Amino acid sequence: MHNGAVIGSSSKKSDESKEIVWIGGGSLISRKYILTAAHILVNQRGKVRFALLGTLDKTDVNQGELFTIVRLIPHEGYAYPRHYYDIGLVELNRPVALSEFIRPICLPAPGIEHDKKKIVAGWGLTWNNASAASSNVLLKVYVDEKQLQDCKDAFSEQKNFKWNHTSMMCAIGKQVRGSEVYKDSCQGDSGGPLVSTMNMKGMYCNYVINGIVSWSQGCGFYTPAAYTRVEAYLRWIVERVWPRDLAALEKNACEPIQKQLPTPKKGQKAWNKCLEYQQLVYPCTGSTRKDFCRHNDSMEVGSSDAAQDEFPHMALVGNSDDYENTFKCAGSIISDRFILTSAQCARQKDYEAEFVLVGTLDKTDRDNDKMYTIKSVILHPDYRPQSPYNNIALLKTSKPIKLGPSVVPACLDTGNHGTSTTEVLGTGWGATTMGGPLFNTLQKVKLTKFKDMDCIDHFQTSNRLSNGVARTQSCYHPTEQNKDMCQGNSGSPIQVKSTIKCMYTVVGLVSGGGRCGVVGIPSIYTRVNKYLPWIESVVWP
Repeated sequence: MHNGAVIGSSSKKSDESKEIVWIGGGSLISRKYILTAAHILVNQRGKVRFALLGTLDKTDVNQGELFTIVRLIPHEGYAYPRHYYDIGLVELNRPVALSEFIRPICLPAPGIEHDKKKIVAGWGLTWNNASAASSNVLLKVYVDEKQLQDCKDAFSEQKNFKWNHTSMMCAIGKQVRGSEVYKDSCQGDSGGPLVSTMNMKGMYCNYVINGIVSWSQGCGFYTPAAYTRVEAYLRWIVERVWPRDLAALEKNACEPIQKQLPTPKKGQKAWNKCLEYQQLVYPCTGSTRKDFCRHNDSMEVGSSDAAQDEFPHMALVGNSDDYENTFKCAGSIISDRFILTSAQCARQKDYEAEFVLVGTLDKTDRDNDKMYTIKSVILHPDYRPQSPYNNIALLKTSKPIKLGPSVVPACLDTGNHGTSTTEVLGTGWGATTMGGPLFNTLQKVKLTKFKDMDCIDHFQTSNRLSNGVARTQSCYHPTEQNKDMCQGNSGSPIQVKSTIKCMYTVVGLVSGGGRCGVVGIPSIYTRVNKYLPWIESVVWP
């Protein structure tokens, strides 16, 4: 690893290498700056004064190149012994002469793809052993990055500490075969990099730094370590290392997609995420903004085939019980880990959703790269099996969904989005007529809303709706005869065009009803905005 740096301190003024105490690691990111952890810069008895580059053996100073550190730059928000903002920079006394043995690591800039396998490098221990000395030779260990809930659970008992997944990440080492010991980052590795390999040809660097070794509750057993998430601090880094480049980038940045929109009174997280996902449709490259919007401006009466990428949030939901009839229902992608659907689509007495297929128009196109297994089925806590009430669920995928112009999460109805819901579009692969055939190609139908009181009156004698129509439900009927959301569409969304350009807002989910396909006969839909606090608490806690 040609960008690794070992950082040392000394209580004396002499620059002799034999007096250096090596205290942690870092990563060269430019010819004069090393990225490291803030805690090794502010919590030392001796002054942090040295950096050694270009060597595997930290005891052989002559093999590498020794630098004097002229400036320590811990993050302004860091305060020992707290674990937040644990990131810092050191400035070297002279520019580094780059070579095949010394070159900078890449920062995780947007648009750069990298391997999901992670490596931690350092000169510390690889498992917890109080009697062991840190390594003189640079070591590497493979680790598995953990997801949000795993990290929150692992650090839940820490006093005066709350896990922040935006600025932190956690990972765990590999278990030694035939042993209870796990190889991991450990004492002496602080400030060192957690990296992944690059997937782009022609790049000068072959690693991207995703994290910085921060702290742990112990190492060498099944407990993840905490790392500072570098991507969260990109602007902070660039402002200090390349201030002129930052000014140029801001000058050449793309124009906003649209003017500032009003902030909703509720659903702030969902609204912000919608604005974030809009960048997938209009990505900025340099100073040019691309346009991948495939919305159809007309809202046809009846039903018709959807166009490719017209509804990029759609997901097919199924299981493996019957391969010929794999997909039972549908849902909407609302983040890179969650699908919103009905509880009846997610789980029934003899059925549970096992995977989703995204980014496809034709359900016979079963591309394995677009298929994601479901890690957990999360039914609304007030849902009861076979009940029409609280018929809503979330499906969490086992790994992040790869988002892009063809796979864009939908916006969620906040209840004050400024768009009329009198007419909506329903989308799904189910039947559009009572007892009709299912479709291989995604269908879209135009539906008209029933007034709330008319909806209540219509279902007041319904055996299925024993408590009548709830405030969490609404009614829609087909605008044209035999063009409706019928069997096979459970969990499918009804949506309107958002005030956020080229984004759809999901206002309801197909829940059920009696007859379908008849003008003037409504069906029941679950109102999404009534469940927004629950959705946000699960998807964006």
